[in-house]
Amino acid sequence: KEVYSIGKDQPDNTDGRTTTIDLDYAPEFGNDFTDIILSDTQVLVKKTDGSWNTWGRGWYGMLGDGQHRSSYYQTTAIPHQVLNAVQEQVVDVKMSNGHMIVLMTDGYLYGLGANDNYQLGNGNNTQQLALVPCTWFNDIVDSGWTIKHFIINTAGTMVCFTNGSIDKVYSAGRNVNHGLMIGGTIHTTYSSL
Repeated sequence: KEVYSIGKDQPDNTDGRTTTIDLDYAPEFGNDFTDIILSDTQVLVKKTDGSWNTWGRGWYGMLGDGQHRSSYYQTTAIPHQVLNAVQEQVVDVKMSNGHMIVLMTDGYLYGLGANDNYQLGNGNNTQQLALVPCTWFNDIVDSGWTIKHFIINTAGTMVCFTNGSIDKVYSAGRNVNHGLMIGGTIHTTYSSL
Protein backbone atom coordinates (compact mmCIF):
# COMPACT_ATOMS: atom_id res chain seq x y z
CA LYS A 1 0.00 0.00 0.00
CA GLU A 2 1.24 3.43 -0.84
CA VAL A 3 -0.66 6.67 -0.40
CA TYR A 4 0.13 9.87 -2.23
CA SER A 5 -1.79 13.09 -2.12
CA ILE A 6 -1.27 15.70 -4.77
CA GLY A 7 -1.42 19.30 -3.68
CA LYS A 8 -2.47 22.44 -5.45
CA ASP A 9 -0.76 25.72 -4.66
CA GLN A 10 -3.15 28.43 -3.53
CA PRO A 11 -2.35 32.07 -2.74
CA ASP A 12 -2.26 32.87 0.97
CA ASN A 13 -4.76 35.57 1.93
CA THR A 14 -2.28 37.58 3.97
CA ASP A 15 0.99 38.02 2.13
CA GLY A 16 0.78 36.44 -1.31
CA ARG A 17 2.83 33.35 -0.38
CA THR A 18 1.66 29.99 -1.59
CA THR A 19 0.89 26.98 0.51
CA THR A 20 0.25 23.41 -0.55
CA ILE A 21 -3.12 22.01 0.45
CA ASP A 22 -2.77 18.22 0.61
CA LEU A 23 0.97 17.74 0.89
CA ASP A 24 2.48 14.37 0.13
CA TYR A 25 3.27 13.37 3.71
CA ALA A 26 1.27 10.14 3.51
CA PRO A 27 4.22 8.05 2.21
CA GLU A 28 5.85 8.42 5.64
CA PHE A 29 3.20 6.00 6.92
CA GLY A 30 4.51 3.28 4.57
CA ASN A 31 2.31 0.22 5.09
CA ASP A 32 1.36 1.40 8.56
CA PHE A 33 -2.24 2.42 7.79
CA THR A 34 -5.59 0.69 7.46
CA ASP A 35 -7.85 3.48 6.19
CA ILE A 36 -7.65 6.83 4.47
CA ILE A 37 -10.42 9.42 4.20
CA LEU A 38 -10.15 12.42 1.89
CA SER A 39 -12.02 15.63 1.41
CA ASP A 40 -10.95 18.40 -0.92
CA THR A 41 -9.32 20.16 2.04
CA GLN A 42 -8.11 17.46 4.43
CA VAL A 43 -6.55 14.01 4.69
CA LEU A 44 -7.37 11.65 7.56
CA VAL A 45 -5.35 8.43 7.92
CA LYS A 46 -6.00 5.56 10.36
CA LYS A 47 -2.77 3.83 11.30
CA THR A 48 -2.52 0.14 12.17
CA ASP A 49 -2.15 1.03 15.87
CA GLY A 50 -5.65 2.57 15.74
CA SER A 51 -4.51 6.19 15.87
CA TRP A 52 -5.93 8.76 13.46
CA ASN A 53 -3.67 11.35 11.82
CA THR A 54 -4.76 14.37 9.84
CA TRP A 55 -3.45 17.35 7.95
CA GLY A 56 -4.80 19.98 5.58
CA ARG A 57 -6.95 23.07 5.99
CA GLY A 58 -8.29 23.52 9.46
CA TRP A 59 -10.96 26.15 9.11
CA TYR A 60 -13.96 25.73 11.43
CA GLY A 61 -11.83 23.51 13.68
CA MET A 62 -12.44 20.45 11.54
CA LEU A 63 -8.91 19.09 12.00
CA GLY A 64 -9.90 18.14 15.53
CA ASP A 65 -6.93 19.87 17.10
CA GLY A 66 -9.02 22.44 18.99
CA GLN A 67 -7.96 25.31 16.73
CA HIS A 68 -9.94 27.44 14.33
CA ARG A 69 -7.95 28.76 11.41
CA SER A 70 -9.65 31.89 10.17
CA SER A 71 -8.40 31.65 6.61
CA TYR A 72 -9.40 29.04 4.07
CA TYR A 73 -5.73 28.88 3.08
CA GLN A 74 -4.25 28.31 6.54
CA THR A 75 -3.09 24.71 6.59
CA THR A 76 -1.50 22.20 8.88
CA ALA A 77 1.02 20.48 6.67
CA ILE A 78 2.48 18.10 9.27
CA PRO A 79 0.28 15.11 10.19
CA HIS A 80 -0.88 15.14 13.80
CA GLN A 81 -2.98 12.73 15.84
CA VAL A 82 -6.66 13.43 16.36
CA LEU A 83 -9.42 11.56 18.17
CA ASN A 84 -6.78 10.34 20.66
CA ALA A 85 -9.09 10.13 23.67
CA VAL A 86 -11.66 8.09 21.76
CA GLN A 87 -9.62 6.28 19.09
CA GLU A 88 -10.50 2.79 20.38
CA GLN A 89 -14.20 3.68 20.31
CA VAL A 90 -14.28 4.94 16.70
CA VAL A 91 -16.29 2.70 14.35
CA ASP A 92 -16.52 5.01 11.32
CA VAL A 93 -15.57 8.56 10.35
CA LYS A 94 -16.93 10.77 7.59
CA MET A 95 -15.45 14.10 6.65
CA SER A 96 -16.44 17.04 4.48
CA ASN A 97 -14.44 20.17 3.86
CA GLY A 98 -16.16 21.79 6.85
CA HIS A 99 -17.06 19.17 9.48
CA MET A 100 -16.38 15.64 10.68
CA ILE A 101 -18.89 13.08 11.98
CA VAL A 102 -17.75 10.06 14.01
CA LEU A 103 -19.74 6.90 14.82
CA MET A 104 -18.63 5.40 18.15
CA THR A 105 -18.95 1.89 19.57
CA ASP A 106 -21.78 3.17 21.81
CA GLY A 107 -23.88 3.51 18.63
CA TYR A 108 -23.99 7.31 18.78
CA LEU A 109 -22.72 10.01 16.42
CA TYR A 110 -20.40 12.83 17.46
CA GLY A 111 -19.28 15.77 15.37
CA LEU A 112 -16.95 18.72 15.20
CA GLY A 113 -16.19 21.61 12.90
CA ALA A 114 -18.53 23.84 10.93
CA ASN A 115 -22.13 23.92 12.11
CA ASP A 116 -23.52 27.09 10.55
CA ASN A 117 -26.17 25.04 8.73
CA TYR A 118 -26.96 22.81 11.74
CA GLN A 119 -25.08 20.01 9.97
CA LEU A 120 -23.82 18.49 13.24
CA GLY A 121 -27.39 17.80 14.31
CA ASN A 122 -26.75 18.96 17.86
CA GLY A 123 -29.53 21.54 18.16
CA ASN A 124 -27.56 24.70 17.47
CA ASN A 125 -25.51 26.30 14.71
CA THR A 126 -22.32 26.99 16.67
CA GLN A 127 -18.95 25.83 15.35
CA GLN A 128 -17.48 23.06 17.49
CA LEU A 129 -13.73 22.71 18.13
CA ALA A 130 -14.11 19.38 19.95
CA LEU A 131 -16.41 16.39 19.48
CA VAL A 132 -19.98 16.98 20.63
CA PRO A 133 -22.91 14.54 20.62
CA CYS A 134 -25.13 14.80 17.53
CA THR A 135 -28.20 14.81 19.77
CA TRP A 136 -30.85 15.00 17.04
CA PHE A 137 -29.59 11.71 15.60
CA ASN A 138 -28.72 10.16 18.96
CA ASP A 139 -32.28 10.73 20.19
CA ILE A 140 -33.42 8.41 17.37
CA VAL A 141 -30.93 5.78 18.58
CA ASP A 142 -32.38 6.18 22.08
CA SER A 143 -35.84 5.40 20.68
CA GLY A 144 -34.73 1.94 19.52
CA TRP A 145 -33.18 2.56 16.09
CA THR A 146 -29.64 1.64 15.02
CA ILE A 147 -27.41 3.65 12.70
CA LYS A 148 -26.94 1.62 9.53
CA HIS A 149 -24.75 4.13 7.66
CA PHE A 150 -24.29 7.86 7.21
CA ILE A 151 -22.94 10.34 4.68
CA ILE A 152 -22.03 13.99 4.89
CA ASN A 153 -21.36 16.87 2.57
CA THR A 154 -20.25 20.42 3.31
CA ALA A 155 -23.72 21.56 4.28
CA GLY A 156 -25.33 18.54 5.86
CA THR A 157 -25.43 15.07 7.36
CA MET A 158 -27.71 12.21 6.32
CA VAL A 159 -28.13 9.13 8.51
CA CYS A 160 -29.84 5.85 7.65
CA PHE A 161 -31.41 4.14 10.66
CA THR A 162 -32.86 0.65 10.92
CA ASN A 163 -34.96 -1.16 13.46
CA GLY A 164 -34.35 -4.52 11.80
CA SER A 165 -37.32 -4.42 9.44
CA ILE A 166 -37.66 -0.77 8.40
CA ASP A 167 -34.98 1.69 7.28
CA LYS A 168 -35.42 5.45 7.63
CA VAL A 169 -33.15 8.29 6.55
CA TYR A 170 -32.94 11.53 8.49
CA SER A 171 -30.89 14.58 7.66
CA ALA A 172 -29.75 17.82 9.22
CA GLY A 173 -28.20 20.78 7.49
CA ARG A 174 -28.80 23.28 4.74
CA ASN A 175 -31.55 22.79 2.17
CA VAL A 176 -29.49 21.04 -0.50
CA ASN A 177 -29.96 18.04 -2.76
CA HIS A 178 -33.54 18.95 -3.72
CA GLY A 179 -34.73 19.67 -0.21
CA LEU A 180 -33.26 16.62 1.51
CA MET A 181 -31.51 18.67 4.17
CA ILE A 182 -33.50 21.28 6.04
CA GLY A 183 -31.61 23.75 8.24
CA GLY A 184 -32.49 23.89 11.90
CA THR A 185 -34.58 20.72 12.06
CA ILE A 186 -34.14 17.02 11.61
CA HIS A 187 -36.11 15.90 8.60
CA THR A 188 -37.31 12.48 7.46
CA THR A 189 -36.26 12.14 3.85
CA TYR A 190 -36.92 8.52 2.99
CA SER A 191 -38.61 5.51 4.49
CA SER A 192 -38.67 1.96 3.14
CA LEU A 193 -41.11 -0.77 4.02
